[in-house]
Amino acid sequence: MAVVNFTQNEEIGRLVPFRNAQDARTQAFAFGNSLNLVAGTVVGQVTATKKLKAYASGNSDGSEIPIGVLEYDVVTNATGKVQGYVGERLDYAFEHSSVFLVGEFKVSELTGLDANAITKLGRVFNSGTEGVLRMIR
Repeated sequence: MAVVNFTQNEEIGRLVPFRNAQDARTQAFAFGNSLNLVAGTVVGQVTATKKLKAYASGNSDGSEIPIGVLEYDVVTNATGKVQGYVGERLDYAFEHSSVFLVGEFKVSELTGLDANAITKLGRVFNSGTEGVLRMIR
């Protein structure tokens, strides 16, 4: 899969690994229709469509299994195109966005993280006063 290269712009949020950024790994995925997710959201993959949406342990469509954490904010239109900048113009021009599959992230910067997600993705440890999720594959 091709990796999405957004034009850097302060309007698109981005999650940065807590430490050891060189060891973090991402993969590009397609997303469901009409989503508005912030960077750091735990995501799952819908079995029928293979597209991602926000993880929730109570779901029963496949997205109840967390697979990673969003690197960038993701806003999709009615057809699942991901919003991003093409030069200076904001447009729904991308088929995919990147998801962290491996890395270390501050728990306080993650959305939708629960005990089940921690068990499936890795483990949480304390680094000083900060809880950190370590995702390992």
